Amino acid sequence: MVYAEGPNYRFEVDGAIATCRVWRRPDLDSDAGARCAREMTAHFRTLSLAAPTVARAIIMDVREAPAVAGPQTLDALGELMKSWEAVKRPVAVVVGPAPIQALQYRRLVAQHAAHYGGLFSDPDSATRWIEQRSPSSRPGSR
Repeated sequence: MVYAEGPNYRFEVDGAIATCRVWRRPDLDSDAGARCAREMTAHFRTLSLAAPTVARAIIMDVREAPAVAGPQTLDALGELMKSWEAVKRPVAVVVGPAPIQALQYRRLVAQHAAHYGGLFSDPDSATRWIEQRSPSSRPGSR
């Protein structure tokens, strides 16, 4: 189910996991990209407040996003990660092959989602990690 979408992103909810896919739009300048990141932050915050009734975890797939994010975008992305960290819900970030992208997102996860964030190179690994963190998958839980 499509939850929200914008010029360079789309949120979908499938079961208990929300996925936000972000892609490159060469026609968007850095200010427009930063605005989109702020919009995404608002959606992340809304989903985090609705969790776990809407989604117990989120995957942020930036494999098709620009390899380098600007300072305004990084600030917005940090805020969205903080919103999920605050409600103690997993946020998995899936990066592309560009080393600089992985470095930027590794820093964001470490600073803003150190306990509930993870960085991955493919969506299947992110999904497995989320499933392992699920309370129902822990020993002694139902």
